[in-house]
Amino acid sequence: MVANMELLLCSESTAVPLAAVRGAPSYVVPAELSPKLAGCTGALISAIFPPISPHLVGVLIASDGLVTQPILASELVQGVLLHTAADGSALSNMRAWFPPGIAVQPSPCKTHVSAVNVKGVIACVVVEKDVADALAMSEARIISHMNTDHADSLVAFARVFGGLPDAGSTTLTGVNVAGFSMCVTLSKSKETSSLLVRYSRPVRAASEIRSIAVEMHQAAYSALGLRYRLSQGYYLKTVAMAMRELRRGLAARQLWLLGGVALLATALVAQRRIGQK
Repeated sequence: MVANMELLLCSESTAVPLAAVRGAPSYVVPAELSPKLAGCTGALISAIFPPISPHLVGVLIASDGLVTQPILASELVQGVLLHTAADGSALSNMRAWFPPGIAVQPSPCKTHVSAVNVKGVIACVVVEKDVADALAMSEARIISHMNTDHADSLVAFARVFGGLPDAGSTTLTGVNVAGFSMCVTLSKSKETSSLLVRYSRPVRAASEIRSIAVEMHQAAYSALGLRYRLSQGYYLKTVAMAMRELRRGLAARQLWLLGGVALLATALVAQRRIGQK
């Protein structure tokens, strides 16, 4: 079981130690609320987390990359973090369980709706409800744009931030307050897996997703090295993007053009040299 659970509350990250969860007043799951988990012991989130304002929502993140839909603060605090099985043995993974009728959402497989019940919970991200709502409205557009125009960035994210150096084809499947949800196919084994790549910094507004993605793109390609950057046409794409987005005066355009030509020439020379080796 993980020693700590991360709580990202309005951009402030703190650790919730397992010892604090076990040391909080005990909550034992009644059989009438959950026959399957009856007798399991945990602690109410309201007894562990600091006070959460009503205008906030939270998502829970599991170790397998699962991210719940946003949960209203008034319902989030009614959740229970289970740490001990009915027989008194420690659970292998901390579980976030909600009583029936609380935090009701579609199941991960989309076959039914029920109260959230997340095994292996490792983090909770709490943000303004307006931020989560705005991001939900932009999600489809962001997914389409990233999959169509920035598939190379997604592969780089999976390799560097997702811990999958053999990541091949990568598809963005979700954009939430916690990060980018992806489906990754490994180059060699061809195995597919779901992955959550956390943002490089907390999201305070849906409009920040673009700048965060650019920062992560640059950081990922920097970590992957020159040979990889050249093989993916990184410098050519960087110049093309800079020229497309340039909206300044003539003098500025000329400066950018000179810089772009120099960068392009450097990239072509380096790529030629590597190709000759």
